[in-house]
Amino acid sequence: MSKRKANATSTEHVRGKLTGRQMAVMNFILAYVKRHASAPTRREICEEFGFASPNAAQCHLVALERKGWILLRGDTNLSRNVVPL
Repeated sequence: MSKRKANATSTEHVRGKLTGRQMAVMNFILAYVKRHASAPTRREICEEFGFASPNAAQCHLVALERKGWILLRGDTNLSRNVVPL
């Protein structure tokens, strides 16, 4: 197996499987970054999905980070600290 193929395979194993809602949030983040060149705020995620509080958005972001799809940078008080991987 070539080095390139080995790296691709190991990367695939790092990312966990997403639920339907997690995939929808991830797709929203990717589309938002493409349109605005920055990540959405937790409030914007709430508005998009009808979540009652930013904590609901935060729970989805933490799950996406745990599964290897995004990186939450440093200060979680920052509204735009999401980095898609």
